[in-house]
Amino acid sequence: MTDASLSPDQQTADVVVHISDLHFGRGFQHAPAARLTSLINELKPDAVVVSGDLTMRARAAQFADAARYLSALNAPKVIIPGNHDVPLFDVITRTLRPQRNYHRYMDELSTNPLTLRHTGIFGLNTVTRWMHEKGRLRSREVDAALAWMAALPTSHWRLLVTHQQFFNLPESARPGSLLLARRHLANFSRGGAHAVLHGHIHHAHAVQAVEFIHDLPRPVAMVAAGTATCGRMRGSPERRVNSFNILHLSPIEMRVTRMDWNRETNDFETGSLTQFPRTTFDVATPAMDS
Repeated sequence: MTDASLSPDQQTADVVVHISDLHFGRGFQHAPAARLTSLINELKPDAVVVSGDLTMRARAAQFADAARYLSALNAPKVIIPGNHDVPLFDVITRTLRPQRNYHRYMDELSTNPLTLRHTGIFGLNTVTRWMHEKGRLRSREVDAALAWMAALPTSHWRLLVTHQQFFNLPESARPGSLLLARRHLANFSRGGAHAVLHGHIHHAHAVQAVEFIHDLPRPVAMVAAGTATCGRMRGSPERRVNSFNILHLSPIEMRVTRMDWNRETNDFETGSLTQFPRTTFDVATPAMDS
């Protein structure tokens, strides 16, 4: 679907829908979920990124519902698990086979990594069985992501996907950030990452990481998707709505449009637009030059 408000470059851009924290189970919101499906299939994006927490309690029935829902989205998908996709109360399964249901229902639905015309997307599994909220990056996955980024054409956008955040913003503080987050983010920055897409905080934002972490080698955008379909929302009262992001990635810029659920109209509408010119990523940060 072509948007007449977009420039010619953006009309040929890769379109990526970023959704997160669906939380099939208690508190699932059916009205925004149904509208989200129709909007995605009308938009016909090049990819859908799902940055974790498909379920509320990692039960097989919840994963089956999530799989049916995601199967109806007509686009290639990059799907990663979240902390809620590991059993919390089933200690035996959590210890021995924590992601059994996730792999059973999601492995065939996810194409990871995924390469588009202008964009590469690499999903990282940041879930650990030993901590419910916090996440960790394993050395083998970090090495695989760095090697994958190095092999992409230099013109491509490099998007990494995690569930947990690398740092908190004042309006979206949430326990459960990644362990050794600054070290890993600096490593990804040095390796050529342009953006990290994540969820977990149930609050959307799109910012440059160097505004908050000043010693990164190169700029990296941090793009959080709010919860698209869960009743548990966070942030300031006026922003406690279901939401998702639409990214347009062209050779000249990345545009992130936040779509917010309007309870009065029962529809999603544009909440904000953030633009990241490609040229801002192609220079070292002042901290590296000093």
